[in-house]
Amino acid sequence: IAFCLTVVSALCFASVSWSIQAAGGGLLLLGFMLDCMDGDLARLKGMKSPLGAMLDPVFDRLGEVAVIGGAAVGGWRTTGDPLWLLGGIILAGMSQVYFYITDLMLNKVQKDIGTVSQAGSIKILGTKVRFGTIEPFIWGQALFSFTGNAYWGIIVFGVMFTACNIVQLYRLITLSRAFSRTDSDEFGSHVW
Repeated sequence: IAFCLTVVSALCFASVSWSIQAAGGGLLLLGFMLDCMDGDLARLKGMKSPLGAMLDPVFDRLGEVAVIGGAAVGGWRTTGDPLWLLGGIILAGMSQVYFYITDLMLNKVQKDIGTVSQAGSIKILGTKVRFGTIEPFIWGQALFSFTGNAYWGIIVFGVMFTACNIVQLYRLITLSRAFSRTDSDEFGSHVW
């Protein structure tokens, strides 16, 4: 349901109508809230599964790409400038590289060398809440849509994800120097 709401919100962001974009912002926030609750609900009801744990981040990333695509098309339709489409492609790439570096590579290296950082996360009612780049992206994209300018997120979040990639890549390189294993096949996320 959360993914479907996210895709519908992305379609709304492609509109030139303020009211349709604003509705898309509301749908995006609703979808995000449902996405935040689904794992806890599955654990509470005893319905968690490996398949669900694998599909959740896949649908999250696909939803982000859809939102970016919708905003890029909205920018192109509003201004007539196809550079918004190029910006959307770049932002989609930067956001996915960020989650690859952070969620796969950096967290694996931190776990392997025993320095997993809890910075940027808190527990609210027993649920771990992480404040990374996805929260500002979702809330910011919704706010831009409420003003009828969903496409502004392409520039703002393009800069944000690029800066975060640089910082996280630096952290990854720094931490990898402390990695004790000499077998390069053990390093990274490609090991099954």
